[in-house]
Amino acid sequence: MMNMKHVLVGFGVCVGLAAGAQVPPPAFVTQEDAFEETCDGAFWHVQGIAISDDAVYCGLLKNIVKFDLATGKCIKGVPAPHHTGDVCWHNGRLYTSVLANFEVARKNQSDGRGVIQVYDADLNLIRVREFPMGFDGIAALDGVLYLGRGVAGDGISRTCRIVRVKEESLEFIDEVEIEPGFDFRSAVQDIATDGHHLFLSFYPVKGPVGVAVYTKDLRLVKTLPETFSNGFDRLPGRFQRPGAPTLFGVLRSFTRKDVQGLAVPGYSAYLQTFAWDGEALRDVTPPAALALRDRPSRWLNLFNGRDLSGWTPKIRGYKAGENPGNTFRVVDGCLCNRYDDPMYADGFKQRFGHLFYNRPFSNYVLRATYRMPLPQVKGGEGWAVYNNGIMLHGQTPESMGIDQPFPVSIEYQLLSRAKKGQARSTANLCTPGTNVEKDGKLYTPHVLNSTSRTCEPDAWTTVEAEVRGGERIIHRLDGRTVLEYEKPQYDPRDGSAKKLIEAAGGDLILRGGTISIQSESAPTDFKSILVRPLVRDSER
Repeated sequence: MMNMKHVLVGFGVCVGLAAGAQVPPPAFVTQEDAFEETCDGAFWHVQGIAISDDAVYCGLLKNIVKFDLATGKCIKGVPAPHHTGDVCWHNGRLYTSVLANFEVARKNQSDGRGVIQVYDADLNLIRVREFPMGFDGIAALDGVLYLGRGVAGDGISRTCRIVRVKEESLEFIDEVEIEPGFDFRSAVQDIATDGHHLFLSFYPVKGPVGVAVYTKDLRLVKTLPETFSNGFDRLPGRFQRPGAPTLFGVLRSFTRKDVQGLAVPGYSAYLQTFAWDGEALRDVTPPAALALRDRPSRWLNLFNGRDLSGWTPKIRGYKAGENPGNTFRVVDGCLCNRYDDPMYADGFKQRFGHLFYNRPFSNYVLRATYRMPLPQVKGGEGWAVYNNGIMLHGQTPESMGIDQPFPVSIEYQLLSRAKKGQARSTANLCTPGTNVEKDGKLYTPHVLNSTSRTCEPDAWTTVEAEVRGGERIIHRLDGRTVLEYEKPQYDPRDGSAKKLIEAAGGDLILRGGTISIQSESAPTDFKSILVRPLVRDSER
């Protein structure tokens, strides 16, 4: 005989799932460095987002990026026309709004011309349609695409225009002027819909109000005290519940912190979840998303932005720990070397200096952002014009001789253009007291040039070194490998290296050591110096 108790329990569970069970809002947090690695050093910021059943799409001015909704992992990125603004997911298609010829439009404070691009779920371009006016925000409702006319500029406005286009054919329908009731800059930034109303997000001039709610025939319903400048969208149907408030995902940027509590430069984002009940938006972000957001960064920030804590200077002719002439200092939040002290009034005089981080490293990725904003100090060497370096696998400052100019180390050389029209690579290799292997053969010359582009002195440049102990070292610029070599090792011909070889029991291979930055007569600013320790060989 069938157990009726079990039948009733099972039936009750089914009814509960059908009537009201809801998938929790997604705990979406982008994986660290995902945006930077996708955009390869190009300028960008998030203009708008679209959320499908399993992905988050971001419009980034010149790129469109797809993230996995469950893991925050970047799946794919594709180049897009400048200026790609908001994005919209509907009926298995991704629609993007473009304010084309942006720079010309900005100069003329006009709305330029516009483009709608249509992609499939894998970011393959399906269709393109041009229009005589530029676009920014975009959303789909009842077979119609609603687009905000984009204006390239920072002028203050109180009215703007919404363009309506047929979703299927991309044919122009009409254009309607609206007035949301508050001052804003440019035009509509983003548009989303709950299936009945349109939510228009602006850059407000002052105050918290930045969202206006409209009917589909563009009648103003109300304004909301929110700003969603990084993009927002309705969550997919599996996260919604009939009769319950509509859930929206709002992309929020945040700054990660390392285990020391120091801020780590870079762009990360998470989805903040809001519930819309027809009157107000209520924050219902799941705790899991906040926990992922607050997890410590994988990077260590070696510079605290305030002082030289954790660093030891060593300048030729002086003992380790002395910093004559305040050569190494913090200026406007940057770690710098300067030569405006009276000590250098009679010239540089080969007083080469290095600032050592107090902890050694072996397997890691180093990322530094630098510039060379001032001319070389009088008396510097000819080869040292706009020249600095980051020393890897170095000896300690205490082990250096009082008059030793450079630590035995592997130098990641930093250069900027020295003369107008001159091509000059950065991210090169120099080998004070060391050698490396290149393509399986011992390489003994002092310099090995990279294949990098030429960098301007006053431009911020971000370089990266992937250091794999005594196995290999990779130099990167703009996310691209520009130099690679193997087996960093002591040079037995070098007098300073001989002492270190003896202390190592005759072992030549360098498997770790100090990190230091140079003072070679070229004033240099380091905005950030980050290290991410590596554990597994497959980890980058």
